Amino acid sequence: PGPLPVLVEINVDDHRAGVRPGAALSGLIATLTTDPAFDLVGAMSYAGASYDTPPADRAALAERHRVALVEAGAQIA
Repeated sequence: PGPLPVLVEINVDDHRAGVRPGAALSGLIATLTTDPAFDLVGAMSYAGASYDTPPADRAALAERHRVALVEAGAQIA
């Protein structure tokens, strides 16, 4: 059947499932990109904390998500 397609969820703000940015994410990406049983197709995050974040703090939250996704993308590429 071929490798299993995998989309990694990055848990940036502790409001969902997924892997935390940093060493845990790097280790998972390394495993998924070197094991022929998997096809790492990308990464995503969900800004669930934005619902409870004051408007003045939303830009900083969005930036944390952007940084996590850019770093993941660089490791996947």
